Amino acid sequence: MKTKNKISAYILRGSTTALLFSCVIVALCSAINLPEQSPKARPPLQLRAQQKRVERINTVRLAWKGATSLNIDIYRNNVLIATQPNNPGVYIDSTGDTSRARYRYRVCEAGTQTCSNEVMARFTR
Repeated sequence: MKTKNKISAYILRGSTTALLFSCVIVALCSAINLPEQSPKARPPLQLRAQQKRVERINTVRLAWKGATSLNIDIYRNNVLIATQPNNPGVYIDSTGDTSRARYRYRVCEAGTQTCSNEVMARFTR
């Protein structure tokens, strides 16, 4: 009879240990599968362009919003053409060209790879 009690106590202790171990495993698995608490996503940097000829020179007015840095890098055809203060969020590019042309623009927070969408300006005649 004593042997049966010892076996029962061992099984009971073993079950408790197994149950505790199972609870720890479930808790760890639950913690791993929790959704990440990401920082508040900031709005994307958005760029718009308007084109016109000013005294026959191809001119593009760029306007952006959503930038958080103090300065903005301005790219035309993947070449940095200017760095200027973010505020007021406007840049006029007088290209110097007078003929047909296409220009691709993007702006980035200065010194970073945080960039806007790319916009195209086309001058057809």
